[in-house]
Amino acid sequence: MAPPRDVRLLVLLAAALLGVAALSLGWREGRRHERDEGERHLREAIDLARHRSQRILELRATTSLARLWRREGRRGEAHQMLGEIYGWFAEGFDTADLRGAKALLDELSAGPG
Repeated sequence: MAPPRDVRLLVLLAAALLGVAALSLGWREGRRHERDEGERHLREAIDLARHRSQRILELRATTSLARLWRREGRRGEAHQMLGEIYGWFAEGFDTADLRGAKALLDELSAGPG
């Protein structure tokens, strides 16, 4: 029996976030395949969260992917992607997730620093 989709989503998101954190050192050492795998997991988490209308989980995964892209110099893409999900929210701007996304959007708007 397959686990409920919400559990699958949380497990996928957790794996993606842990993978991105762990691969950041590996990426610097030339382990591009690990970086690509981390991005693939984040994209899967984003898609699954979107499909399940789990906006806060979608925001978390999108913020992580935007951070990865920022490190790669893909600031415009990161800003556009994160801005789209951030713009969906109408409340909760005092939460850690939305404050973190806003800070990243501001940084991406400011350009390289």
